[in-house]
Amino acid sequence: MKDLIFTGCSIPILILIIIALYVRKTTRGQSNRYFLIINYVTLAVAIIDFTNGILRNTVLNNNVVLVISYTFSTLYFLMRNTSIFLYLIFLIYTFRIQDIFKRKWLYVLLMLPLFVVFALVLSNPIHHQIFTVDLVNSYQRQPLINVLYVMSLVYGLAGMVLLFICIRFISFSKWICLQSIYILTIIAVLGQYLNSSLQIEIFSTALSLLIVAFFVLRPEELSDARTGLHSYTDYQLELKKANLAKQKLCVQMIKITNISNIQTYYGEVSYLGAIKEIANYYYDEAKRDKLTIDIFFEEPGNLYILVEDETFDCQKVFENMLSFFREQSSSENNVAAYLKLKGCGIVLPKDTENLQTVIRLGHAFDRYLEKNDSFCYGRDIIHQREYIIESNLREILREAINNNRFEMYYQPIYDIRAGKFLSAEALIRLNDPEFGIIMPGLFIPAAEQRNMLGPIGEFVLEDVFRFVGSDDFQNSGLEFVEINLSVHQAIDPSLIYHVETLQNKYHVQPSQINFEVTESIYSQDHELLDYNLEKLKEMGYQLSLDDYGTGYSNINRVLSLPLSIIKFDKSLVDASDSEKGRSVLGYSILMMRNIRKAILVEGVETKEKVDQVISLGAEYIQGFYYSKPLPVPQFLEFIATHN
Repeated sequence: MKDLIFTGCSIPILILIIIALYVRKTTRGQSNRYFLIINYVTLAVAIIDFTNGILRNTVLNNNVVLVISYTFSTLYFLMRNTSIFLYLIFLIYTFRIQDIFKRKWLYVLLMLPLFVVFALVLSNPIHHQIFTVDLVNSYQRQPLINVLYVMSLVYGLAGMVLLFICIRFISFSKWICLQSIYILTIIAVLGQYLNSSLQIEIFSTALSLLIVAFFVLRPEELSDARTGLHSYTDYQLELKKANLAKQKLCVQMIKITNISNIQTYYGEVSYLGAIKEIANYYYDEAKRDKLTIDIFFEEPGNLYILVEDETFDCQKVFENMLSFFREQSSSENNVAAYLKLKGCGIVLPKDTENLQTVIRLGHAFDRYLEKNDSFCYGRDIIHQREYIIESNLREILREAINNNRFEMYYQPIYDIRAGKFLSAEALIRLNDPEFGIIMPGLFIPAAEQRNMLGPIGEFVLEDVFRFVGSDDFQNSGLEFVEINLSVHQAIDPSLIYHVETLQNKYHVQPSQINFEVTESIYSQDHELLDYNLEKLKEMGYQLSLDDYGTGYSNINRVLSLPLSIIKFDKSLVDASDSEKGRSVLGYSILMMRNIRKAILVEGVETKEKVDQVISLGAEYIQGFYYSKPLPVPQFLEFIATHN
């Protein structure tokens, strides 16, 4: 009975693994399901081998027990070889190379060893060359049993080769864990060969499955704890594997655009429940259409669905889901009905083979949707100029900084009281050799995210001070130029020193420069910000609040800071087409005039708007009605012509 100890110990280990797979919610997905099946099959093998060992050692004394023992031995060989085959299939799905099954010759070659095993084992009652069981000699192995080991070896070698081929798909530690089943099995087989009473083969398999379950299938890494869905980290990993394997996939991306409102008004629990409802809808669709899918979640509200069918009609399913939730809007606590969802679909590798393009698309696609659209296809976005630029901004910015690709443009500002142009706003442009002029609305946020604003801000200050100090500016009749300060510059401890240096270097008077800071910067309570702005004011520089009307203005904050000009955003001008919009614009201008702030209105594009803002009491007007931003030569020509 001592030879059954290891086999007996493998049974609780395998039961523990199966329970853990359910508890840790690692049973969804094709590879996870195969791993679960492997554990069930291996558990059955362990129970059969353990029970059969007891029968052979104690009660093999009548024909009924003899038949049972023979049946158990047959099942053992069939299921043991099947488990080795299933582990190879598990690896194939883990590395997303299951498209090889579409090649019939390869599929037949893969199934051939298992077919040989089944043919030999099931025909054993005729030829008795695999094993025999009788009352005299008990259980005896026969010569052809070595063929079964050879077939197992074929699958083992195939699995080891596959792991070596796919070593770049995963971390080395996880690769070793996946390889452990072959390493431990080889050690066990050699041990049993040297000592036939040492029955440790099943035990070694159980140990290796335990290693894979707890060190490869790690839900804390690959699952979102709150939703039970796969994590964004797992999404990137699976995309990488699919990309390397050239697997054909349809990727459905879903973004919740009103996430903050949902969390505020319905609470976190209801919000997470709505996420699960979306996931369950897709799981149900996949089950109905017999599709293999994986669903991934990214904070705060992005879902990614990998469908192993490139013909999957993701737009139809997405729109059907929206209709389904709208129909359920009257149901109590059905938060999913109030989610505002945007969707995008892309087919891999048909639409693109660039992994970073797919990842970026998941975060950016909603910006390229038409206002009233809820779905788009990635293939219609990824070839647009703006998207290509956005996808390559890191390299574009680095090249621009290293090779001075930035240029300053100037947009004239009309002084209503003087009846001519006495100032302008300095606006940066990036002139890329491949993409041409790139607007700041595209590259400035990217530079801020990548901590690359420093050298760009330095270029703006240097170039504008140089221009203002030039003879061209002095002879133009212009009084001042407005410069936008970024958040990075506004809280820079060296800002004052840098401005003083440029002032002295180019002999610029402080009254010739007006620094603009956006409303979002003013909303920050930052001592260094306040110090820098107060110091600039003391030095004689004027300060403006830019983009007024785009946020929730803190009037107390506006009153407490040394502002000279309030710049009204274009959105307020556009809204003045309606009676209510005109009232808002008019009363806002009146309020700022009452607290003795000069008013500059941006984004004026028509004569009607010019007349309107003049009648409301604005002092300055800026917009395409007069001129778009111009490079220095054209700008100076414009000023000379119009003044």
